[in-house]
Amino acid sequence: MEESKQAELALLKDVAGLTKGEKHYDYTYGLTEGKYIGLKEFSYWSMALPMRRILESKVSKLGNGFYGHFVKMGLFVFSRENLGSIEAVKAMNYTISLQKYQEFRYNRLYIADVDDLFVCNLDDGLREDSRLIRYRITQEQRQTFYQEAVQRQNP
Repeated sequence: MEESKQAELALLKDVAGLTKGEKHYDYTYGLTEGKYIGLKEFSYWSMALPMRRILESKVSKLGNGFYGHFVKMGLFVFSRENLGSIEAVKAMNYTISLQKYQEFRYNRLYIADVDDLFVCNLDDGLREDSRLIRYRITQEQRQTFYQEAVQRQNP
């Protein structure tokens, strides 16, 4: 991708699904068209740490007091892959196991992927089937989020 403000704006519009172009891959943040999506962002995101290492790092930092001492804490994690409920439950249970003996813990885990937002309640004493809520993110919502973000930057 060329390094310019114009290219940056084109990429943002691609990710929001506002432009049309040739199709590269299905791996395109839930979008199927655009100039820079698919192949071009794949190499960047393939360098991201796996979910397990991200959770380990964040839970460790919280336990060591890196983020301060609060009564309630939430952790928001992005996934470059579409996750199913099974993967979200695994991430939730792994987070619970990591922080089981820590004084400071996350109360909520938010996992955002291409098409979903998983909200996980990490508080003690809950049944597994009552801990997870899955919210679908539609193409229209992605476009709305993009438009709102742009409008806030340019009042």
